[in-house]
Amino acid sequence: MLTNPIKKKKNNLKTVKNLQTFFAASGESTGKERSNTEKNKMAELVANEGAAEVGQPENYLDPQLIQLKQDIIEQMAKLISPITTQLADIKRDLQSVNHKADKAMEVSVKSQQDINDMQKTIIEQQDRLMKLELNARQNQIKIRGIDELLTYNTDLTSFIANWLAKQLKLEEGVYPYITKTYRVGPYHQNKNKDRPRDIIIEIPDQRTRKKIMEEARARGSFKCEGKLIYIFADLPKEVLAKRRELKPISETLQRANRRYKWLDQCKLMVFHQGKKYIATDVDTGLELLNAVGLETPMETNKQNQKRKSSDLLSPQKGSKIPIRDT
Repeated sequence: MLTNPIKKKKNNLKTVKNLQTFFAASGESTGKERSNTEKNKMAELVANEGAAEVGQPENYLDPQLIQLKQDIIEQMAKLISPITTQLADIKRDLQSVNHKADKAMEVSVKSQQDINDMQKTIIEQQDRLMKLELNARQNQIKIRGIDELLTYNTDLTSFIANWLAKQLKLEEGVYPYITKTYRVGPYHQNKNKDRPRDIIIEIPDQRTRKKIMEEARARGSFKCEGKLIYIFADLPKEVLAKRRELKPISETLQRANRRYKWLDQCKLMVFHQGKKYIATDVDTGLELLNAVGLETPMETNKQNQKRKSSDLLSPQKGSKIPIRDT
């Protein structure tokens, strides 16, 4: 099969135009050297076109076209090589960042775990110290309100023993056995002169100590030289703070005549229908009240407010506000 030289020449010219368009688009053919080289190659290609031999196959490629193709491939490689290098660098940087982020996350998790362990240890140590302090104070009782002038020139232990014997109505000549008696804090630091310093007494006999505390709960207060005297269990400040926190719960139980007990002096326990309920904070205390069928302090306050508002709106006895029939 023979090829038409004129047709082949047109095809070669079309190929040259396409190549010119490609180099113009790539941005690499604007230089003078590149332009001159391509022009020389295209001139040689056109000059040699007329000398093409008749009878060559259709898939025949001129050596100059092969060289041109190779140049195009090299130019494409030069264009792609920097992009490939940049992508590799970006990939390497991302892997480094991911590795650092994973390491930082591991350190953060470990640090948080260490913090949680330390907080747990601190709480456990605080509980142990509080229990040790409770054990050390379990034989002690606090007396509040006795005037310091009454005991200024007398033996404090003898004075308290005689006063307790009268309050407990013990037989004549029988006194509670007290091993230690002292006032809390130095006298010169007592800024409130109207309120005497508390007295701490230590009674090793459990029965005597129990009798004193039962009498104190039953009577509420005692008297000494016309002044009110109060007796408490000697408790650490942490226990007192926890009891103040649970005071709304204990007062609700007292108003409902429900018996409760203090565990470890700062946990409130109630038996109800054969089950044991324990409150350690306000939230568990509210759950305890709901479990035993009592209204929470918030519900009681709402009902009292409604009752007060209804009393204000309703006509009082002896009021001159007329009541109209509807």
